[in-house]
Amino acid sequence: MLNIAKPTIRYYEEIGLALKVSRDKNNIRMFSDDDVMRLRTIQCMRGSGMSIEDVRHYIELSTIEEEGIQERYSIILHQEDILMQKKRELEEQIAFIEHKKQRYAEQLQGERHSGPASWQAE
Repeated sequence: MLNIAKPTIRYYEEIGLALKVSRDKNNIRMFSDDDVMRLRTIQCMRGSGMSIEDVRHYIELSTIEEEGIQERYSIILHQEDILMQKKRELEEQIAFIEHKKQRYAEQLQGERHSGPASWQAE
């Protein structure tokens, strides 16, 4: 479903990020749609680099309905900016690696043998 380890869910419950979920007769957690959405939100925010305390604040804002919407929106915009910067950095790194891959492939095929490696030549 979300691919979150049991100890992580337990930790989120212990620190109050995730609500304690109900359990069936075999003591297996029974997640509601709201539980799943909350865990997905936590997982996404943590994956985007947000600290536990910032995630906690974001979730607390969701409990105050309309008063928290503007701040939650600002938080989402900020996280989007962070992720877009990471995306640009990753795209630059991928372009660099693809360039290197192409250069090495050419050299291995004998199309371009430049002698000893030169950082500027590559």
